[in-house]
Amino acid sequence: MSQPADLATASVARAADAFVRDFERLLQGSWELPAALALHERLDALATSADACGDTVLSEHAITLSVYLCSFMEGGRTPDAAQRQHMRRLAAALNGSVLPPEREDGIVAADDAPPLHTLLCVSEDRALVADLCCLLRESGIAVEARGSSHELVEQPVEARLDAILVDAPQLAEMSRLLRCQGATDEHDRRPLLLALTRGDSLAERMFALRAGADEVLAGGDVAELAPRLVSALQPGRVEPYRVLIVDDDRSQTLFCEAVLRGRNIVAASCNDPLKAIAEIQRFQPEVVLLDLYMPELDGIALAQRIRALPGAECLSIVFLTGETSPDARFDLLAAGGDDYFSKPIAPRHLITGVIGRARRARALRQHLPDAPLDQARRA
Repeated sequence: MSQPADLATASVARAADAFVRDFERLLQGSWELPAALALHERLDALATSADACGDTVLSEHAITLSVYLCSFMEGGRTPDAAQRQHMRRLAAALNGSVLPPEREDGIVAADDAPPLHTLLCVSEDRALVADLCCLLRESGIAVEARGSSHELVEQPVEARLDAILVDAPQLAEMSRLLRCQGATDEHDRRPLLLALTRGDSLAERMFALRAGADEVLAGGDVAELAPRLVSALQPGRVEPYRVLIVDDDRSQTLFCEAVLRGRNIVAASCNDPLKAIAEIQRFQPEVVLLDLYMPELDGIALAQRIRALPGAECLSIVFLTGETSPDARFDLLAAGGDDYFSKPIAPRHLITGVIGRARRARALRQHLPDAPLDQARRA
């Protein structure tokens, strides 16, 4: 190994040691969110630096911890004791630290992982809510329960909500509360509003939709209701999103694959831009991550070829670029790109951006089921 490479490796190792020390101080303290966010940024930078100097093991350990931290950062959640211990063990892998053995009852179970989504149930049917809580926990959905909108006002939910399931008779009042909240918190997105009806008549469904519901769920059978809630909150859970990474830099494709792995995403890579069209037709992705600068065929020219494919209007193209000028970024969008990610890419930004684009692409395919790419995928 050359001297510059040795120096880079040593620098990354020192950065890993420093991160582990500072992260341990955070875990032992009161979990201040600004400090946690700053450390999360450092962790993303560490993953990028480790990948750049060829330390794929350290890079993957850093990515694993970064992904675990995402829900705490984005939701503003404070980890409990078991979750902090799990973070401590993930951080220890960064520099090979040895932790004392855990007690037999201290093993972190899968149930201690942060939930993927949080659902608020506003219903007087306590038995139904209790059953939903047990079933949805297995799908990574945490449930908060309130008996009425008045009870919710008196006992607000601190967690960031992804959806609210509310008894239809209380729907109008809940819609009013959400409108008031939106007027004071315009930068936060409104949670999905789901109405629960006891019958399945057209009149009930229409009334609920007019009252502001995004979707109407009928019946009180928890065995049927739980899968529908999972589908509403995690539309890609039944069938993972498909992402193709086109980049001549193999380390970059490995990095993206490592970040996306385990997030209900199937990722494939293509390091030869001349083979990308054939790979798209074979793999049928919903999102293509496309490097801008590649030999023989650059990203803009390849994007134009992709857009010429039948049914490509259902495909989302996202450029990977180090360009910073507004004109260069405009050219990417004009060439057929839907978005662009600036290098180096923070893992949590990659995950959020890809899932958002994949969700839109899938929704478009559902509205255009006869698109050629969709037909090929079902064949």
